[in-house]
Amino acid sequence: MSVWSMLAECADQLDEPFRRSEIVEWFRRHHPEVRESTLGAHIQAATGNAANRARNHPGLARRAPLLQRIDHGLYVRADRSRLVPEVQKQAARSKYDALREHLAGQAGNEVAMTFAEIENLVGQLPASARIHRAWWANGANPEAQAWRAAGWRVQSVNQSSEEVIFARTASGQTPPRQQIAPDRPPAYIDAQVIAGISARADMPQLDCTKLLKLISELNENYSHGNGYTAHAMLRAILDHIPPMLGHKNFTAVVNNYPWSQTDKAYMRKLLDFRTQADDVLHRQISHKRDLLGIDDMPPRAGVNRLLQESADQALQIGQGGAIDSETGALVSRPTGQTSRAQAADGRPTGRRPVEQAERPAESPTDLMALTASARESDQAGEAGEPARARDELAALLLKAQQVLGPEHPETLTIQNRLARWTGLAGDAVTARDQAAALLPVVERVLGLSHPDTLGVRANIAGMTRAAKDPASAGDQYAALLPLVERILGPEHPDTLAVRAGLAWSTGETGDAAGARDQFAALIPVFERVRDPEHPDTLNGRAGLARWTGGVKDAAGARDQFAVLLPVFERVRGPEHPDTLYIRHSLARWTGQAGNPAGARAQFAALLPMRERILGPEHPDTAASRSNLAHWTRKAEGSLGPGLK
Repeated sequence: MSVWSMLAECADQLDEPFRRSEIVEWFRRHHPEVRESTLGAHIQAATGNAANRARNHPGLARRAPLLQRIDHGLYVRADRSRLVPEVQKQAARSKYDALREHLAGQAGNEVAMTFAEIENLVGQLPASARIHRAWWANGANPEAQAWRAAGWRVQSVNQSSEEVIFARTASGQTPPRQQIAPDRPPAYIDAQVIAGISARADMPQLDCTKLLKLISELNENYSHGNGYTAHAMLRAILDHIPPMLGHKNFTAVVNNYPWSQTDKAYMRKLLDFRTQADDVLHRQISHKRDLLGIDDMPPRAGVNRLLQESADQALQIGQGGAIDSETGALVSRPTGQTSRAQAADGRPTGRRPVEQAERPAESPTDLMALTASARESDQAGEAGEPARARDELAALLLKAQQVLGPEHPETLTIQNRLARWTGLAGDAVTARDQAAALLPVVERVLGLSHPDTLGVRANIAGMTRAAKDPASAGDQYAALLPLVERILGPEHPDTLAVRAGLAWSTGETGDAAGARDQFAALIPVFERVRDPEHPDTLNGRAGLARWTGGVKDAAGARDQFAVLLPVFERVRGPEHPDTLYIRHSLARWTGQAGNPAGARAQFAALLPMRERILGPEHPDTAASRSNLAHWTRKAEGSLGPGLK
């Protein structure tokens, strides 16, 4: 597949208008083998109105353009530009016409609207509206044409609170392109995080003056789109704060500090960013164009999490710790106990100081060994051995509680994993209760909005559903969905998993058509964000097939499961529990479509596999056993009660 074809596929999948950085990120996710310099050349050659397109890329420029640039770094698909003016105008107006009419009927000189209120008028906004401020530019893009036609312009937009303020324009005056008033710029570093660091500024052990100044300059330059300066400021912050976390450099912070699984992923991305920032600071001038901009900054969530943790550790220093001049570690003066970066405790546990001092200190090696063992147990579960994962994690949990402490983030992560694999091994009720008992601890230690806290809530909902209480699970998923959309983003894999859980619960509470429609809408997003053959995408396709059958289309469900089976066997393995579920479903809908003998034969082949792999008492094994008996009676002409 050529880079040109990849770029065409990318343009088809992105929401218009899209940024150059979105194209680069799409390629990083789907085709990491393509060099950015090669991609940059193809973007210029594929842009119909790019300057010097034919001269710089004579070979590629002979092809029909794929893109049209509508503003600096902002693109639409080229076929939009080939529409005749009146058709183009109507196509651009159609979605946002309701917003134009709403604004045209407003009085006064300012109107504040939330993103949700706008979506009630025009439907779901593209993801770029929540990520890129340029989407709200008062330019020639379709949405801007709507509010400008009504006599309004965007005065300010706050993507964190999802609110935009429109201001009435002077009669006959067109606002400048790409102008958004800077009175409410989005902050890269959250105000609450800054307040937490400021509260530690007077402590004699650490002088946070420089850190606060760096953060202030980072926020200011980020809000003005100064990409190079923002890169430099964040790079300086990463080099400045390691002593607050008990280490001498940021690499040690990433590798040795006891982050949770989610936070560890954030920190690794920031470690990769240091190389990118070095490119901004040290690459010498050449004939090659620089592709980095403000949209190449790392996600705010990881940086804010890093600074929040640094503020928490600074508090420990203020309560009697000191920085070791040789190691950079935070050492507690009264007891010799080190900080969370090297100590048994993750956060205050409520025990008396003497009790904490008696516990053995944790070394980075202990933490890394526990983390690696937990990951191996997860891999065993994902490979189709949930009982093994459960048993290994149960043993690991005891060790983590002894070495790290009962409320260390990694201990809590292992505890949540244990609940998950307990449920997938067949004991959903116990798993639900384990996760429910864990939730208040995680909320207190990590916070209500921490991604790991959201993960525990999702685990509770999933195990509640597995425990045959889909109505309660549906309520839990519905309450969780707006939180993960706001905190993680509408297309984050964990957000999509919550949407899938809600879809399953919808069907299991009796709304088969609703479940089918939810999965039909979800699968294209899974295919774009994940991959057409990623397990999450395949499970979504299984959900669509299941609820296609639920709306009395047994033949349609059978055919969909027949297509899925060889894919699951190749991707997941022929004996993976998910593959066995596909075989079970194919057998069931084969019978429902009028072939009881075929269903009987398929269940007869499936049952011994489930008995061997899952165990004879597993609920899925029992379901196959009951269905074999049912379709045997059907095939022999005895009408037994229908089974699901």
